[in-house]
Amino acid sequence: MTNLALPSLTAASALTGSEILHLTQSGNSRRTTAQAIADLAAGASGNTVEDVTGTTYTTVIADFNGGKIKRMNNAAAQTVTVAPSLSGNQSCFFYQFGAGSVTFAAGAGVTIHSLGDDLAISGRYGSVALIRTGTDEYLLVGALA
Repeated sequence: MTNLALPSLTAASALTGSEILHLTQSGNSRRTTAQAIADLAAGASGNTVEDVTGTTYTTVIADFNGGKIKRMNNAAAQTVTVAPSLSGNQSCFFYQFGAGSVTFAAGAGVTIHSLGDDLAISGRYGSVALIRTGTDEYLLVGALA
């Protein structure tokens, strides 16, 4: 393989993700794939929007690992149950995209605190943050009704 300056190389066609790429990491030559770099870049964007289209959703540990936005999208009412025994120290965000109302419910042993004890998103395009404040204890803030 001949050493060429980057500007003299032919541009790559569309990448599939399986291409092996050379990089230098901590002064050592390493290999990786185009997909691994794409995954890293996606994580660096900070937020991941995930569609929730069913009428029920139960929170999971990954929801509180940071950068999660749940797009609640159903014409019928949706209920988000906050599961017990979850860990994580980040907030999870929810917004009502569909016409159906979105209401939060506490799982067994879970307490959800909110202003006025409101547990529903106020309407379409309203958003809330679910903040874990302790073991099985959460604060729900935002556009509530």
